[in-house]
Amino acid sequence: MKIQLAKTFSKEFDKTTKDSDIEELEIKLQSSLEKNDYGHSVVDYLIGIICVHPNFDPFFKPKRPSYVENKNIKLEGFDVNIYKTFSLDIKLNFEDFFKSDKENGLKMVANEIITTIRDLKYPAKIKDFDREQFFHDLNCFFEQENLI
Repeated sequence: MKIQLAKTFSKEFDKTTKDSDIEELEIKLQSSLEKNDYGHSVVDYLIGIICVHPNFDPFFKPKRPSYVENKNIKLEGFDVNIYKTFSLDIKLNFEDFFKSDKENGLKMVANEIITTIRDLKYPAKIKDFDREQFFHDLNCFFEQENLI
């Protein structure tokens, strides 16, 4: 299974290392979980991370978790196939995350991901996905990285 962290940050973050910090976390996370088998229902697990200036909050609300089993779409003239993709969004507090150092920023990300996934109700279409093992492995990864 492939896991991705998709960032939506406001312009203020252009002068920080937050973007590269999360990319680094994503690479480690992918490396840690890519060989694990959680079933056949989810091939891509996408976690959207939203952190925008409070003025833009109304425009960047976390979306409900969604699952796409198989869908073809056109993007900028290209055909793209979305296959067995589950996605969810988390939202971080702008002031806290913006002011945090690398370690504390990543701890905020890890804690929000764990809290969201712990309480998550997956869509009924997802039949073959070992939720408990995925959560356990995710939790172990964050513990090993000293983020929770």
